Amino acid sequence: MLPNHEHRAATLCFVVDGVFEEKFDGRILVGSTGTLIYRPADCLHSDRFLSNRTVTFGLDLSPEIAEYGPSLPSVVSSPKTSHLMRSLYRESYEPDPFSLLAVNSLLLSIHDELALVRDDNESRPPGWLRRVHDKLEDGEAGIPSLEELAVIANVHPMHLTRAFRKFYGCSVGQYQRGLRIDRCCRLLKTTTLPVGEIALTAGFCDQAHFTRAFRAIQGCSPRQYRQS
Repeated sequence: MLPNHEHRAATLCFVVDGVFEEKFDGRILVGSTGTLIYRPADCLHSDRFLSNRTVTFGLDLSPEIAEYGPSLPSVVSSPKTSHLMRSLYRESYEPDPFSLLAVNSLLLSIHDELALVRDDNESRPPGWLRRVHDKLEDGEAGIPSLEELAVIANVHPMHLTRAFRKFYGCSVGQYQRGLRIDRCCRLLKTTTLPVGEIALTAGFCDQAHFTRAFRAIQGCSPRQYRQS
């Protein structure tokens, strides 16, 4: 039994073997062989071991990685996470000349798994996704690629795609297209610019492409929209 204590950094506790429970302010999480417990920084908790032999592997996380973790203590239990943590455990205790590269790669994958847990638990977009949203809303920013947005968010492009669809109900590309059409609507309403010039200004390759995209969203052609 370990009495109440806390860690200054966010931590990962992987259960290599055995069973134990952690109590957090009335919540009890049970860690068994192959599961991972995530604790936010400065989270007061106690531990009680439920098997004769319990082996755990712990990691302190940097603030940069912890930013993408869940906001509450969480149990992460999946074959993928278990495989990643066991691999990290082996690399840490049986290092070879390639271990540093392997550890960095494993940590990036674990980082993405933590972000998935956080996104599943939260009802509002996380801070990194709001930064992506703000970048898209910036009309002066041009049309950033998915890879550029992933760099801004510091997450994998596939994770960005999944989280964006969850919180905004469409793909990044669909959202970008909708923003461009909105800007075109304002130009059609407030200027006398030719439709072809508006299309090029908004980043469409030609007027025909612009007209198809506009009709799909607005239900009419740009000329009909301007006349109405």
